[in-house]
Amino acid sequence: MKRFKPELGKMLSTRSTIFAVDDLYKRPLCTLIVVLVVEGDLEREHFKEVLVRRILDKISPKTGELVHREMKQYFTKWMGFYFWKDEANFNLDEHVVFADLPSDEPITEDTMLEYNTILIEKKYVKGRSPWDFHIIRNYKPFGRKEDYSLSAVVFRCHHAMADGYSVLEVLTSSTDAPFGIARPVPARVKKSEIGRASCRKSVDLGGRR
Repeated sequence: MKRFKPELGKMLSTRSTIFAVDDLYKRPLCTLIVVLVVEGDLEREHFKEVLVRRILDKISPKTGELVHREMKQYFTKWMGFYFWKDEANFNLDEHVVFADLPSDEPITEDTMLEYNTILIEKKYVKGRSPWDFHIIRNYKPFGRKEDYSLSAVVFRCHHAMADGYSVLEVLTSSTDAPFGIARPVPARVKKSEIGRASCRKSVDLGGRR
């Protein structure tokens, strides 16, 4: 295959291919959402630096290759099969953004859940690896009484990249503090949409940074 299409990477697994047939550029139905909650006012540049060092540029000591190379790739179809292909110009600023939410008031859990629902249905960009982080500052979950600030980091990716457990393993292994699954947070969708929500998942992680 390399002889005919040298720009293509490895072939997607059978399980990933099942999700890759999703219409992710027009009406994606197989999006994963994971929320990390940390103490303090999270700085975007610091978060990007940690992301590069601990995940994007992580090298396998056994193979000498990138462990998570797919995070700089997107999948494309050739001869009836799906393959990974490098982004032409990978730009981390396109993958790590501040959430488009009001900055002059606390962001409640209801507001974040509504935002997550929008992300679940948001189209992916052609030629770009199907994942992104959305930083939410001044996050105030239900029942919170402490006066120190919290930030939430919403990670969105397409299910063809990984399953929920793989995502949790990658994200939690990259942190200094232990994270634990607090409880599932189902996306709030209209009753008429329940039939097409089978691939939707949202997990809330609690932890301290």
